Amino acid sequence: MNIVEDDSIVKASNFLKNFVGEEDFIIGENYPVLHYFTKAYVLPFSGDIEHFQKIVDSFNVKFVVIDNEITLPSYASELENFGFEKVFEYKNVKVLKKVE
Repeated sequence: MNIVEDDSIVKASNFLKNFVGEEDFIIGENYPVLHYFTKAYVLPFSGDIEHFQKIVDSFNVKFVVIDNEITLPSYASELENFGFEKVFEYKNVKVLKKVE
């Protein structure tokens, strides 16, 4: 794995590690880097918003990482309309936090 400290996903992971631990769950597509830096469990995006919301509730997911991948489901860009707020952004990566 070629990790450069200036990589957007690395910066997002370093931000997240201040808020999550080994027992926490986050949702994101770049599992290796997100887990390496945060030690949290990383879950993939589900196919639709209903399943996504069930996963968020079931695993108490507090953070979601959006990294502008074309593989993300269409609802990923609209999560701010589904109870999440942007708490970090660098280049093409955003970290959203579940509003409690």
